[in-house]
Amino acid sequence: MVGRRTLSGIVLLLGALLLTPAQGQSGLELTGFGMFRPAPDVHSQSMGSITTIPGRTSGWLFSMPASWHNIRATQLHVSVEAGESQLGHFGSRNRVGPQSFQFLMHANRRTSYGLGLRPVTRLDMVFTDSSGVFILSADTLRYVQSRSATGGISELVLGYSRRLRPSISVGVTVNVLFGSVTQQDTISFLDQGSWTEPFPTSLAERRLEFTGRTLGLSLLASVPPKSRGTLGLRVVLPIVLDLIETQKYATARSSLNPVRHRDVGTPRILAIGYGLDLGERQRVMAEFGVSKLAAGDSNDLVFDQYLESSRFMGAAWTLAPSGEELILPGRLDYRMGFYRRQYYLSGSQNDALSETALSIGIGIRSVRFRHRLDLSLQVGERDSLLPGVPREDFYRVSIGITTAELWFVRPKKEWD
Repeated sequence: MVGRRTLSGIVLLLGALLLTPAQGQSGLELTGFGMFRPAPDVHSQSMGSITTIPGRTSGWLFSMPASWHNIRATQLHVSVEAGESQLGHFGSRNRVGPQSFQFLMHANRRTSYGLGLRPVTRLDMVFTDSSGVFILSADTLRYVQSRSATGGISELVLGYSRRLRPSISVGVTVNVLFGSVTQQDTISFLDQGSWTEPFPTSLAERRLEFTGRTLGLSLLASVPPKSRGTLGLRVVLPIVLDLIETQKYATARSSLNPVRHRDVGTPRILAIGYGLDLGERQRVMAEFGVSKLAAGDSNDLVFDQYLESSRFMGAAWTLAPSGEELILPGRLDYRMGFYRRQYYLSGSQNDALSETALSIGIGIRSVRFRHRLDLSLQVGERDSLLPGVPREDFYRVSIGITTAELWFVRPKKEWD
């Protein structure tokens, strides 16, 4: 009992750290064009970032609220990640930190409730261009121009899951977005030419503060009825996104009044997946998803471009051996997957930026206490927005800890 309480305490402590938005962000959104992309948990990542179909018949995914009714105890989950991204001559960028926190409360065999905190996008970068030339009164002045961006956006998820029939379940979430991004542009002159008065460094700061809400709807159903095939459907609809922009100019020692933007939004997301059970322990899955920003909306962060739409295609395979076949005490789940995303940005002449990744993972379960340890490795590449950098190579290692408690569950209560 002491061990279980200690594990739960560790999970809660790590989850509390995620209340700082900057800490709860993904380490791979280094170029910003993935804003408002899905942020799957460790389990989903190891299955090629599939978000609609759990890996096992009785499994669940936090990204798929319609599967939450499958839990049989209160679930506390926290995950951390370590990632590296190679950006051509800009070198590699590394980040280690918390990834997401999830709390699912079991009510009965038909109903569960959920709360979680997960990343949407994260920026932490500095890019410099030293080839600037400025001609003033026959003098050629050289300068260095740099742009930095820090901050990010997180998402608080409040959800409900209900099994309507043995083969049909639904889920509803309200997702609260919050966070900020600070962008700084700097121009520093390297020489003054024949001018005796030094040119001051020009510095401008742009701060974007986001708040908003989205609505998530999900469905899991056996298709055809009473078959081994499972259909998953997930829809995310924007409710409101508010953006307040503040600009400051250090050289002029002045700042503009905050501006509230009315033309920002989050994409509408539709994802559909299908899983087929191959016997009692294996499942193969495929998923296709699209997202699209409403006409007239934008959400540019750093590069004066924004994500108009995206497409996603993924496939995965999972295997859940029985406990008797394992040397380790407990139960192991094996997972592997593949995905390909295409991002369509404004100002890109409809040329899509592609992202491709392979992933593998394993889950170690405690049969007696229902605790779980999840590991995943994701390796991939994506097209880059940066000049002179055609490709960004990345990898990500994620670790998740789940502890199951019997809180709020009455041992003698009959299941309805």
